[in-house]
Amino acid sequence: MKRRFRTLSILSAAVLLAMSALPLSAGAESASVFIPSKLVRLNVPDMPETLSLSTRTADGVISFSFSEQPDWAGVYWAEGYEALDIDEDGEGETPTEGHLTQPGIAVANSEETFIDPFNGEERLRYSCDPLTGMITDRMTGSRFTALQAHLIDSTIHSVSGDDAFVAGKGPVSVGYGRSGRINYVLLNTETDYFLTGLPGAYTTIRYERCDNDPGWYVSSIETTYQKGDYIAAVQADYRNDAVNSLGSYRVTYDDGRDGLYTITYAPNSRTVLQVGTNFVTWYRTDTDRDGFPDTLNTVPSDAPTQTISKAGGVNVALIHHDTDEILSGVYVKGGLTLTSGSGKKLGSWYKDRSKQYPNEKYGLRSCTSFPSPRVE
Repeated sequence: MKRRFRTLSILSAAVLLAMSALPLSAGAESASVFIPSKLVRLNVPDMPETLSLSTRTADGVISFSFSEQPDWAGVYWAEGYEALDIDEDGEGETPTEGHLTQPGIAVANSEETFIDPFNGEERLRYSCDPLTGMITDRMTGSRFTALQAHLIDSTIHSVSGDDAFVAGKGPVSVGYGRSGRINYVLLNTETDYFLTGLPGAYTTIRYERCDNDPGWYVSSIETTYQKGDYIAAVQADYRNDAVNSLGSYRVTYDDGRDGLYTITYAPNSRTVLQVGTNFVTWYRTDTDRDGFPDTLNTVPSDAPTQTISKAGGVNVALIHHDTDEILSGVYVKGGLTLTSGSGKKLGSWYKDRSKQYPNEKYGLRSCTSFPSPRVE
């Protein structure tokens, strides 16, 4: 009986492995996504007209004045989002009392963890009371102000940002700073600029402010498709350079079991210089860059990843990526989020970058099994 049970177990594992290697849905192999290297080929529209906003704070009250009444509006506090009631004249207000900071300031706590001695569970070490601003060190039980926490270790607690208000009218949404200055504009449309041919496309185009003429550029285009399609979403990010070149792109795949694989691909062939944990795009020149070893200029432009110097325990390496090469992956299912490894471990999945989830045991596909569907 034991031998028979073992045989059945081996067969079951083999079936599971074979199933995990199958395409996620019919037509998967023929799916294609049009992602050009230059934004102009997508023919996206110019930035739409937007609502202007002016704000005023006095006696603990923030007053809003829009150029016309939006369909909806809200304010982002450190504690969360609050909907605003704006009248037909575009006017509204909200009190500041009871809030930790000004609107638009994001509060971030350290991701450092510790093992709770009472239940043996891993917990975040620091927590912030959003109303008082007091930081609690759960490991020691001590409490201190945000300023004291910053002086102890600036990574424990930090505040930053100016994404204060947001409002929408029709297909256009706008993000404003505390002064009412427009930070970004979102245009929602059902046009599938990626030409996948999939039904149910819903696209968001993001326009951001820049110092160049005409003052705005398209930073990203993201499209989602109806649930159950092999390709669930596509996002392409474009640079604010002379030709709005492709900076990065990601494709999300539906595994048919309420799980999603998001794979990031290399937009073009490029060699990147890594010094320690810092990455710099390396453009080959005839002269050496200050502080970098002379051997850099002797490495072929198509060289694979290699360490070329190691001084003081810091690696200096060239990392070469080919166009549409798989760079990384993220798998999400319910409350579970896994990230891919790197280098020789790119095909493996990890939780919290430490605990490995074997592909065969959990029925997972390696991120390296998702060839890019990109066409130009």
